[in-house]
Amino acid sequence: MTESQKAGDINIIIGKLSSADMNQLRRGSDTIMSKAGSAVVVLGSSLENKVSVLARVSDDVIKKGIKAKEIIDQVCLLIDGRGGGKEKMAQGGGTKVEGLDKALEQAKKFIMEKLEGIFL
Repeated sequence: MTESQKAGDINIIIGKLSSADMNQLRRGSDTIMSKAGSAVVVLGSSLENKVSVLARVSDDVIKKGIKAKEIIDQVCLLIDGRGGGKEKMAQGGGTKVEGLDKALEQAKKFIMEKLEGIFL
């Protein structure tokens, strides 16, 4: 599952990869960010009863108030996990595999709510 939409000139890409580890999520986000321009990318995967999530935010979007660490904080609440990182890139992990879909939906909702104030 990968979902892409635009909010103004910002690409929002939320994806669930099958059986990917954190290194694969990082490489996937590198590829997406190199092509997406102004973007917020959130990727998640479950592997061996663990959940991994990663968020990336382009510099121009950070200036608009969206930070990768804040996205991961929201996501980790729903996967019984913890995360960390910086404004540009953050990652997390958890044990509640069944919470991944809801966590990715929450990431999208959080991003859209933050952007709503910018574009309305």
